[in-house]
Amino acid sequence: VPVLFALNAADAIRILGGLGFLGLGLPPETPEWGYDIRLALDALPTGIWWTALFPGLAMTLLVVGLSLLGEGLSEIFNPRLRE
Repeated sequence: VPVLFALNAADAIRILGGLGFLGLGLPPETPEWGYDIRLALDALPTGIWWTALFPGLAMTLLVVGLSLLGEGLSEIFNPRLRE
């Protein structure tokens, strides 16, 4: 169960960010990383690049961290993978 939770949480964050980026996610007044990245990309031609970097980096680090946590838990709880 902990393995599935970690992997599903990473997938849910990635899907929610993608939907928010496309404008199909939560309402605009709700803070979410996908919508923040979309707004930052609109400001990118003016030279304000850091507004896209930090939400994207935070989302990437969280998804990669949860995926690695899920893989680590899978190796711990599944003795057949240790061989």
